[in-house]
Amino acid sequence: MTALLSKRLVWLLLWASLAAPAVAQSLAPRPSFSMMGLYQRYTLDGTTLAEASMPIHLVVPLGTGFVASLATTPALASGEAVADLGGMTDVQAGLSYTIELGNARMALSLRSNVPSGKSTLNAEEFSTAWQLSQSFYEFQVPGFGQGFNIGPGLLGAFPITEDFVIGLGVSYQYRGAYTPVEGGLGAYDPGDEFFFVGGLDYRFNPQTSVSLDLTYTLYGTDELADGRTFEAGNKLTAAVQLRRLFGFHEGRLALRYRAATTSNLAVDGVLLDELQTVPSRGDLRAAVMLRLAPDVSAELLLHGRYYDATADFDRQTVLDIGLSPHYEVNDQLTVRSRFVYTTGTFGGLEGGLGLAVRL
Repeated sequence: MTALLSKRLVWLLLWASLAAPAVAQSLAPRPSFSMMGLYQRYTLDGTTLAEASMPIHLVVPLGTGFVASLATTPALASGEAVADLGGMTDVQAGLSYTIELGNARMALSLRSNVPSGKSTLNAEEFSTAWQLSQSFYEFQVPGFGQGFNIGPGLLGAFPITEDFVIGLGVSYQYRGAYTPVEGGLGAYDPGDEFFFVGGLDYRFNPQTSVSLDLTYTLYGTDELADGRTFEAGNKLTAAVQLRRLFGFHEGRLALRYRAATTSNLAVDGVLLDELQTVPSRGDLRAAVMLRLAPDVSAELLLHGRYYDATADFDRQTVLDIGLSPHYEVNDQLTVRSRFVYTTGTFGGLEGGLGLAVRL
């Protein structure tokens, strides 16, 4: 059971630290391929923005402990009073290596963003991309292209007792320059990023466990071609999750809070403005996974989200109500669907249908 706790904690830390999404798949021993067609549509202050996308993920174990991954997403965004924007996103490539040292588990990762999507936009497309990138919408594709990024990560889970595991991790991301707007201010060089993660997993009994994690994100200074600099402000994220098994069913209750600091805009070191560009955020999420039959399951979801006001948007408070049925055709093929209704200061819906293949 200690090994299982270590394995789960590494998975949680990988996601908490924003290490490569596919790195989390390094815990899967079989090659896998997944894709899902998604449609999202939201209306805020009478203006509607929609996106159709199809995330594609490929995970291939290369040998003992090594896993390679690729991910990309074709998407099309449209809406009222905005230009259509579509195409493929950049390719996300990852390589990970996990190793057990006694009861401890270590994970080394390397991820990269390979420019292949549309990164240089005209003014109308850039306006659309800016709206897509607002975090409270949670669009599957918030941006299509950027510069070359690469970053290593190191994570470890260390058992203290049979029922108690702690984890620590650090990762770094180099972010390359690119030109976001045609005829604009030239190249934009985003600052590099560091992630520091700590967490624990405690098992009360075979049916009940709790996980805690803290993530501190340190952002470097963004540089623009006209001499302006932009400091995004660092952020601290804290999360706790309670997990409970009920026979063949599973319940999860999670609370998460992200505190974001203000951002600074300066020219030649002289502060011009202090803005809140990234909102502080709170989440309360309750989910139940029901095993309806040996090959049929469904997740019921209630997800409350709160976003503090920023320089561009008022405070946002929404509730997501979701249903995600899964049908296991056989050991290799699973059909998945997803339906989410969103209500609050803005409203909308999300629907999706896809499949996952494990060889």
